[in-house]
Amino acid sequence: MPLLKTFRRAIGPALFVFLLGQTAAATAVDLTQDDISFRKEVYVNKKGARMPYRLFVPLGYDSSKNYPLLLWLHGGTGRGEDNVKQITRQNELGTHFWIKSDVQAQFPVFVLVPQCPSSDIWADPEINQPSKALEMALEILGKVESEFAIDPDLWPRLPPPPGRKPHACPKSPPHPRMFRKIRPNFLRISLKFKNL
Repeated sequence: MPLLKTFRRAIGPALFVFLLGQTAAATAVDLTQDDISFRKEVYVNKKGARMPYRLFVPLGYDSSKNYPLLLWLHGGTGRGEDNVKQITRQNELGTHFWIKSDVQAQFPVFVLVPQCPSSDIWADPEINQPSKALEMALEILGKVESEFAIDPDLWPRLPPPPGRKPHACPKSPPHPRMFRKIRPNFLRISLKFKNL
């Protein structure tokens, strides 16, 4: 019997450390490549409303240089509160194209991907006004611009990712600041498609 007690005392701490290590390993498995590439954040405004978003920061970010920022507004399948759908499935091609190492080497750009709530949409073209979700996305944009060296006038003139069509642009801009961000790339895309 004394031998069994001695064995338990010696093995007990080792077993605890082993189980702790197994728990940490199981938790690490849940970490995806998207969790490594895109920072996972939740914005809370002054009224307490919350919006999840992802942010890709260029590798080798240097605060003494200015960078452009791409605001990716996902399609309907990206809506929710899980902070995952907006960068996966149908939204993966567009969001992940910009973070590829060859694209980043030529055009280091921030990629901001807010997630619209399931109960809302970014904008209604009939009304030509931004929704509450879009206004909140623009608040997140302002927050990110204030935290990092982002120049709103710097814009990489890139075509859309392969297989993607350009989205329609409203006749009059619903929000001048937003239009400033999308206009240069949209015009280039429009001209490119008209010349085909």
